[in-house]
Amino acid sequence: MRGRAKAIALCVMLLITSLCPPVGAGEQADERSLVQDNSAFALDLYQKLLTSDSNMFFSPYIISTAFGMTYAGARGETEKQIAKAMHLSLSQDKLHPAFSNLQDRLNKVQKKGRVQLHVANSMWPHNKYPFKEKFLSLVKKNYKTEITAVDYVSQTEKARNTINTWVEDKTMDKIKGLIPTRALDKYTRLVLANAIYFKGGWRNPFDKKDTRDRLFKLSPDKTVKTPMMSQTGDFFYWAYKDLQVLEMPYVGRLSMLVLLPTRVDGLSQLEKRLNVENLRKWNRHLREEKLDILLPKFKLESNFRLDRALQMSGPT
Repeated sequence: MRGRAKAIALCVMLLITSLCPPVGAGEQADERSLVQDNSAFALDLYQKLLTSDSNMFFSPYIISTAFGMTYAGARGETEKQIAKAMHLSLSQDKLHPAFSNLQDRLNKVQKKGRVQLHVANSMWPHNKYPFKEKFLSLVKKNYKTEITAVDYVSQTEKARNTINTWVEDKTMDKIKGLIPTRALDKYTRLVLANAIYFKGGWRNPFDKKDTRDRLFKLSPDKTVKTPMMSQTGDFFYWAYKDLQVLEMPYVGRLSMLVLLPTRVDGLSQLEKRLNVENLRKWNRHLREEKLDILLPKFKLESNFRLDRALQMSGPT
């Protein structure tokens, strides 16, 4: 028996987009461990980056991939600290092949239909610095890394522009000027840059004619008018006391999970409950229902300094 419910109400909501397709029972145990570790890192970093008055958007998968490449060249105390911050449970010999297999599966997702998903990694070493060939070969093999030597000493600005052009190309010109002026200098010896580009078509597309301005509550005392998409259809959904959970599938194996507190001022309490165990539990409760959905159109841009957040990250 299918009921009808308002899945998206006019209040604050938290959006989590999963770019890691689920690993089935037949997949490698190392991949399952890596997905779990990445999920724990994502939610840990989310808590560290929280601010009370702004929206937030970041890709934990890309951050963990970049540190996976860095981890390949780390030893001793540095190796231990990276593992702690990134929640890594796999040894060096298992971690990097697991990243390789996971990236292969992500890059194949776009073959399923109206989905573009590109993951690209690059390293830009100084052309006169003697990096160990074993390290360069490992990241090239397991992370499909493009390695291009540049001159940071006499052609610093050219090196910066070259890296920025690579990022622009890999993100379909969505990210421009990633490395700002004077960020590099003659003492720079290595820049690691990676990018992810995702453009997905909804499995159940919204009709443009059904989009119109509606009221949206940003907080208990602030309401704005914004374009809201709407549709009625069958979706996986679960509601319990102070929380609603909705899965919005893209074409293929990817989906967006929408977590909505029932109280306008309930976002901070919901954020405190975000962890891997709860997300799994909420997902297990999802059941298909006939729903009326209202979803605001939105655009997010975020910039972060990760050094302080990562210093506080890792299991305690």
